Amino acid sequence: MAERDDISCNNETCGSVGTTVTGRFIDPELYNKIVKHNIRKSILHTLFRECIKEPITKNRLANILGIEYHKLFYQMNNQLKQFWIVVREEKIRGAHEEYIMPAQINAIYFNIGSEQQLFLLDPLANVYGPLKEVGTRCDNCSKAQKVRCLQEIDEQDIFAGEYGLKEHMAALHKANGRYEPTPVDFISVCTIHRSIQNRVCTIKLINNPCVFSDPGYWD
Repeated sequence: MAERDDISCNNETCGSVGTTVTGRFIDPELYNKIVKHNIRKSILHTLFRECIKEPITKNRLANILGIEYHKLFYQMNNQLKQFWIVVREEKIRGAHEEYIMPAQINAIYFNIGSEQQLFLLDPLANVYGPLKEVGTRCDNCSKAQKVRCLQEIDEQDIFAGEYGLKEHMAALHKANGRYEPTPVDFISVCTIHRSIQNRVCTIKLINNPCVFSDPGYWD
């Protein structure tokens, strides 16, 4: 991915609460069902992108994607049901409509394979695949932006007391060719590390919100 110096985001454009990014472990079988299926990847990305502003109906989502409603319905209710929730229901011209959105708008999903290879699904940023090959959403940011985000994470001391995390992090970064780790690399290792205890990994970027959370970025 090419580095972009113009990618930045501040509290005026991304909201005063900043960005919360949550890393979650994903089952290998579910990961493979998505990463090898272009329609499912497109559905997830469009759902996450469109819902930055507000919830969406499945009819509207199908129209944006340009696919038949029954095909979207099948994928959403049978293959992707873990990724979305119903936030409200309405009757429109006598028809029942559900408004949906991602269970977590800024969730990134990780899995680990043989030889410590990491895999990710980042629906909002539309990044899917082996970390070593596809990189992270942060790879498009300028070096200065990455440094600011990493400094903010470090200053919060979010993971103080996590036994063995730094050693685990160094080993996984090396195994995946991530010699200049980004915030998402940090989240990836934390997610795998905590998955043993069935815990998620959450970071908050208050002063340096992620540009992908900015609705204006997608306009």
